Amino acid sequence: MSKLIVDVSYHNGTIDWEKVKASGVQGAILRCGYGDNIASQDDKQYKRNADECTRLGIPWGVYIYSYAKNTAQAKSEAAHALRLVAPYKGKMSYPIYYDLEQPGTESVAVQNGIVFGDIIEAAGYWCGIYSGQYWYQKYIGNRLDRFTKWVARYSNQKPVGISGSYDMWQYSSSGTVPGISGRVDMNEVYRDFPSEILGGGSSVNNGPRQIPGDPVNDMGVKYRAHCQSIGDCAEVRDGQTAGTTGSSKRLEALWISLEDAARKLGVELKLKGKCHIQGTGWVDLGYITKDTMIGSKGQRKRLEAIILEIEGLPEGYELQYRTHIQTIGWTGWVAAGFASGSVGFRKGIEAIQIRLVKK
Repeated sequence: MSKLIVDVSYHNGTIDWEKVKASGVQGAILRCGYGDNIASQDDKQYKRNADECTRLGIPWGVYIYSYAKNTAQAKSEAAHALRLVAPYKGKMSYPIYYDLEQPGTESVAVQNGIVFGDIIEAAGYWCGIYSGQYWYQKYIGNRLDRFTKWVARYSNQKPVGISGSYDMWQYSSSGTVPGISGRVDMNEVYRDFPSEILGGGSSVNNGPRQIPGDPVNDMGVKYRAHCQSIGDCAEVRDGQTAGTTGSSKRLEALWISLEDAARKLGVELKLKGKCHIQGTGWVDLGYITKDTMIGSKGQRKRLEAIILEIEGLPEGYELQYRTHIQTIGWTGWVAAGFASGSVGFRKGIEAIQIRLVKK
């Protein structure tokens, strides 16, 4: 189910965010600034908008309008965005979007997008690309598919001719919302970004969710997968990949063993969890042993999401896992108790990595 959100800048004036929230709007993308990392180019309403959305619990992210004509300017624009979001780290629940639409930057837009995105992701944030349908078709194509996409097409018809998938559609620049004077940009969102970015919900995710910890490479966390048209795959361990990537083959079942890890740590470890199976929904697995099948076998059903929980792990250690999702790629690492995968997007897990880290 899609969500309705607005995107705003200082052009929308002083917004009454309490009225916006009461109207049923479910989130906002705030312009933080434009161009190079110069304070005079910060959006004049950004701080107030960010503070109000945070205070009222309105999910929000940001965008920065790009004027970059070279990679040096793209780097400056990334620094600009990071400077402005730094006070809100851990509070934003939508990506940092790079607005690529400035005439005269067409030939460098893709390279600038890669440079900008690399910097944003290295800082632990999600990066998205915003542009219009025409720009995506003519200048961007599939070259920025690694990032979540926000596409503008002012119409009652959804964008067409876009490579891969897009997660947000800006369908109007002339909406009306209580609490905002004049016209406002309106958007439909097709992903549960707040659950994905802040954790605690089912998700697909193609941006990194950075969580601290150093992987322990010899802990004996063992797991194996059953894959479409391949069958049972070889057992792997300690963060290695179970399943396939780049082959468009669904992961149908998974087995996990922590017996060796428990012996190495000298403790009793109990693993439990849930999995989401195509056509079945969430299945409570209870306690998981090396013989517990997570998913299904022989039914041609994709394993779509997984939640693992662990008991008995010594203080200072954490169980983490991430999944590779059909057409999306690797998710960020999540800690035990959080979902990794996709629910409601008809996309299956293709591979998984599981590890123990020292926090």
